[in-house]
Amino acid sequence: MSDSIHPKKCTLIRTDGTHHEVSCKEGLSDFQRHVGGNIEPVAIMDDSGNPYKSVLLLVNEDGQSENLEWNVIASRLAKQIIVGNVLVIPKEYLN
Repeated sequence: MSDSIHPKKCTLIRTDGTHHEVSCKEGLSDFQRHVGGNIEPVAIMDDSGNPYKSVLLLVNEDGQSENLEWNVIASRLAKQIIVGNVLVIPKEYLN
């Protein structure tokens, strides 16, 4: 199906705790724009410590060195400290 009918959507989780759906149809350029820099994939972990197979987080790869604000929601999802705005995306978007 065409992207105009079913555009690629991601969920943006901001450091202030708000979240909403955003367009990711342009791929890497959209990912980088939403997180504010180069991206790094981070697994979302279940309660047993196993990664989910269908989705992941994209974080700003330089977020800690840039002293970005702590992202409480993303940190809970990843079970590690995450800073900056984060995208939740289907893994298939990286193929």
